Amino acid sequence: IAGGSNLADNEAIVIDTTAPAAPSNAIDLSDGSDTGALNTDSITNDTTPTLRVDLTGTNAVAGDTVELLLGGSALSTPVTKVLDSTDISNTYVDLTVTDTDLGADGDKVFTARVTDAAGNIGTAGGELTITLDTAAPTAAVTSTTSDGAYKTGDDVNITVTFNEAVTLGGTSPTLSAVLETGTTDQTIALTTADSGLTWTGTYTVQAGDTSSDLTVNTLVLGGTNPTLTDAAGNAATLTIAGGSNLADNEAIVIDT
Repeated sequence: IAGGSNLADNEAIVIDTTAPAAPSNAIDLSDGSDTGALNTDSITNDTTPTLRVDLTGTNAVAGDTVELLLGGSALSTPVTKVLDSTDISNTYVDLTVTDTDLGADGDKVFTARVTDAAGNIGTAGGELTITLDTAAPTAAVTSTTSDGAYKTGDDVNITVTFNEAVTLGGTSPTLSAVLETGTTDQTIALTTADSGLTWTGTYTVQAGDTSSDLTVNTLVLGGTNPTLTDAAGNAATLTIAGGSNLADNEAIVIDT
């Protein structure tokens, strides 16, 4: 073939059969999507989380496509981005999951892979497991005090147990239980000794209190801008569900 007449003289065809390498660093859940008290625990209630894929080790170039995978497969709505020169300079790209694509609460294992312009699909890597938790904590009320009738001056234990650990936030925050005790409801301060799963307080019966079956009206927060949340940032439910209240579990009569 004479010079100037060959394929390379007339076309620009590149043969590339080398797939990009796997990301060598772990994916990171963005601080804004890590909704709990700690922004490093990868526990979130965000159903559209943003994850940062580190391109280190992939040999990616502008024009390649990065894809986020869930459980080793593409998400229902594929999360991809064609890399540009800024992404390559930054050595990372931020990708956001579409709402509802994470499914039910639980652990979600993310990886990422790069596909080059020739269509070579790279190995997935950079594994990150996040825990999705969108459920509000709930509580049940019991007592270590024996069933029976109690008079003025008697002490009755109040035990509030959440279905997961909760933490008070705000300035000088407090948690209390409001008891149904007749004309004047009594408010009992609660404290925890097991990192927020079980909260206890002591109700001292006051003159004039009355109840045929002692129960809790509601839990209440005190302090400035108080919060009560789980590790994912979900606010606890302060009302007690039917079947879970003190009167459902005990038979304590207040008679003064």
